[in-house]
Formats: sequence, structure tokens, C-alpha cells
Amino acid sequence: MLAENGRQWKSDSTPCTCCSGGFAQGSTVGYHVNVKERKVKMSENKTHEYWINKWLEGKTSFHSEKMHISLEKHLDKFIAGRTGIKMFFPLCGKTVDMRLLADQGHYVVGVDIAEQAFQEFFIDQNLEYTEEPLKNVDGKLFKSMDGRIKLYCMDFYLFTKEMEGQFNAIWDRGSLVAINIEDRIKYSQLIQEVMSPDCKYMVAAMQYDTSEYTGPPYNILKIFKYPVTR
Repeated sequence: MLAENGRQWKSDSTPCTCCSGGFAQGSTVGYHVNVKERKVKMSENKTHEYWINKWLEGKTSFHSEKMHISLEKHLDKFIAGRTGIKMFFPLCGKTVDMRLLADQGHYVVGVDIAEQAFQEFFIDQNLEYTEEPLKNVDGKLFKSMDGRIKLYCMDFYLFTKEMEGQFNAIWDRGSLVAINIEDRIKYSQLIQEVMSPDCKYMVAAMQYDTSEYTGPPYNILKIFKYPVTR
């Protein structure tokens, strides 16, 4: 899904039922998950400890060493000719997309609960960085020496626009489908709060047969009333 703040890309789309104000309207950008080998149901809610342990134990098959296929396909429309824009990566992990976009001259801000992910990101990308405690909330700020990449290790729902202002672009590359389903309302409220008037929001989401697998990543059928397109 690719959308602008308050303006949809395609008029024939159906608004997201978890959001308001036209925030999540537009043509869908995503992919289907193969669940043939995922027969175990995992419907219980995931805690911070669950995701922290995933990184500590190296169980991060969801991470890719390549640019996300949807970002690569729709990058020109997402950037829309803008230069030096500020981009938000919710629940970013150590995605290489952050380095690739920073190298193009943009400014990247990511948020995740797993400190291990951030340490691995800077090591993998061979980037020097600083690390400092956050002042008004429990967590740490990891920042590249050139200041183009800032990663907040903290509870995502405690992040506010007072920390970094608003963003010109948001790349949700697996955040919406990772959060607990009942948290989608407060998630969408936070996303809307940090969107600038010219913000473009792109989300990679999934659809699959929930009788075989229930997530995470969680199905989007309960959000969108139209099929995901590749």
C-alpha cells in the first residue's frame, strides 16, 4: 500500500478499518506469505521479551540482506523526486533499507525494542556510531557519526513526534503485521501523529489462509477489504 497523507493514490480502494482520516488509503503494495511449511498456530500475543530473545538467539529469518522487493519496485513513487527527506522506519530491526536510503542522502529514524538488532546493524554496515541513554523514557539512542541514521531502542508506543518531529516518508516494511492485532488502533494513531502534510506512507502486508497459520506475521484480511497486489 502506498498513500499520501490525506490523499489516496487510487480512488477505487477501500479505507483501512483500523485508521481514520484517509491515512491508510491507496493502492496496495505487498506480497503473499507461503504458509505450506508453517502449520503451527501462534495466536498468543507477543511481548517485548519475545522479540528481544528472537534477536539474541539469532532467530531472525524475517531479516533480509537485500533491499525489500516492494521498496525496490516502488521507490521512485515513494521518494517522488524529493531530496534529503526524513524517513521513519517503525519496528525497523536491522533492515539494510535504512543504509541504502541514507546513502541516497535521506535522513533515517528507526524504532525497535531489540538493542541487539541495532548493534548488529552498525557492525554489518561497518558504520561508526554513538550510543546514549534517552532522557525522558527508558531506552537508548544509537546514531551514526554523520547523523543520517538515528535508531531509538525503546517501547515503540512511547515514541512521540516531540522526539523527531514529523516525517516526509514512512516505510512500514513489516511492522503492521508484527504488532499484536489489538494494538493496531494505537499503532495507527502514533503513525498519523508523526506524518507531515506531504508524507508518503508505504506498507508491506500479507494475506494467507489463517486455518494453516495465524502469525506473526499477522494476516491483514481483518484490515483491508480488497486483495493485496504484488
